Amino acid sequence: MGYSSRRSGSVLSALSENWWALALRGLFAVLFGLVALILPGITLSVLVLVFGAYALVDGIFAAVAGLRGIGGRR
Repeated sequence: MGYSSRRSGSVLSALSENWWALALRGLFAVLFGLVALILPGITLSVLVLVFGAYALVDGIFAAVAGLRGIGGRR
């Protein structure tokens, strides 16, 4: 049994133990899609806000990582 088959076996066992999380994720995706079809204006506003928050947090982490990288090379 090679590394690849052992690794895929462990992934398969993890998915079979946590099937409910995958099902819940799918359910939320379907619900989000239905809301996006029914209320497109609100959905767009929420997506813009979520992306803005993501970009802000990502920028902060990038700045901190950059400053740590500069400080470590002195």
